[in-house]
Amino acid sequence: MELLKEIAPRVTRVAVLRDLTIGPAQLSAIQAVAPSFGVELSAVGVGDVGEIERSVAAFARSSNAGLVVTSSTSALVHRDLITMLAARHRLPAVYPFRYFVTVGGLISYGANTTDPYRRAAGYVDRILKGEKPADLPVQAPTKYELVINLKTAKSLGLEIPPSLGAGSASDTTARLFAERLSARWGKPVVVENRPGGDGLVSLDAFVGAHDDHTMWFGPAGAFNVLPYQHDTLPFDLKRDLNPVVSVSQVVLAISMPASMNVNSIDQLVTMARAQPGKLNAAAANGISDFLLFGFIKSMGLQIVRVPYRDIMQAPNDLTESRIQILSTSLAVVQPLSQAGRIKVLAVTSRQRAPSAPDVPTAAEAGYPALTFESIGGVFGPQGMPKELRESIAADFQKVAEAPIIAKRLGDTGQIISVSGLPNSERACKSSVTSSPRSPGRSASNRRNRTVSRCGG
Repeated sequence: MELLKEIAPRVTRVAVLRDLTIGPAQLSAIQAVAPSFGVELSAVGVGDVGEIERSVAAFARSSNAGLVVTSSTSALVHRDLITMLAARHRLPAVYPFRYFVTVGGLISYGANTTDPYRRAAGYVDRILKGEKPADLPVQAPTKYELVINLKTAKSLGLEIPPSLGAGSASDTTARLFAERLSARWGKPVVVENRPGGDGLVSLDAFVGAHDDHTMWFGPAGAFNVLPYQHDTLPFDLKRDLNPVVSVSQVVLAISMPASMNVNSIDQLVTMARAQPGKLNAAAANGISDFLLFGFIKSMGLQIVRVPYRDIMQAPNDLTESRIQILSTSLAVVQPLSQAGRIKVLAVTSRQRAPSAPDVPTAAEAGYPALTFESIGGVFGPQGMPKELRESIAADFQKVAEAPIIAKRLGDTGQIISVSGLPNSERACKSSVTSSPRSPGRSASNRRNRTVSRCGG
């Protein structure tokens, strides 16, 4: 239900397609949350072909309608018919498995269906080696996947919100510029997403490329954080990275559940002091984590840190108050904020975010220690000529003149800030001097340019 409202916010009436021979657990779970999304539900049985066609056609006559297809063998058997009817009647629909999306469905979220087979092979191996089947534990799925059919979304006139995007703000921005740079340069610009390790994975791939056509795109702020998190780094900022152009500032946000009625950083601090050890907090790896928990420590607050393997699960936990404080990019939490389910207390940028003008900056809220400008940009490899860097920076600045660039960056919780070598080098040097050790990575090219972003 949440995914449907996120990708199609105008939907107010939803039909839940379900197999009537299966218990009501899935329908009951959807019914429980529907009122909080302002949605009116209708249950539609998934029986024979004729019943499905009649039910969907009848429901589609209402305005602002959408579908949620629950998991069942019957729905899987009729997936071609169901996705075809959804397309015919222009109904945004959410499905339980990727099989539906590969045949034209809009969006799916569910367990990776091939992973259990891989794990089953491990069970077979253990049984053949003598273990009793009755002694083996029952395992639940551990891998879930979100799949979106961009062609279907376009045909329905839907824009994919930033919170459902494939990558981070860095990835989104790199692709946005790459498409237009390809046209200017007459050569393909390939964006290779290398998330993980707070940027170390992509930085290591960049430094290891040893070529003249790879650049690194990511947040310069990572160079502040990495030396505190790792005793040694496989690269040196001054040696391996050449600043080319700064592109944008990623706006970070401090948020709490709307149900807690906390409306400011002041109120958060007061609550934490009154309830030591009772509040839980989480943050995206890297800069967000470094900033939030550094602030908590400096304020002498006792707040429990909750680590996440996948930080994208945290916003939903925040809405349910399983955690009470979250630090991550504004783009991730803004849809839930607009839905009234969470409260963004402040942003960490020096200026208010264009996409959230009513949210104060941390400095305006009286806590300048939470101010952090996460500047993202492009870095070239060791020995990259200054003339080439200046030429590439000029092309980035030219591309940034298109109004769509500022709009798209604003939609992803960023502030456009394209500047050439002097400012880029100044931002990079600031990162180095404020860090106890000097890290870095980057690359650039003249022919086919590959942009590899850091994770986080």
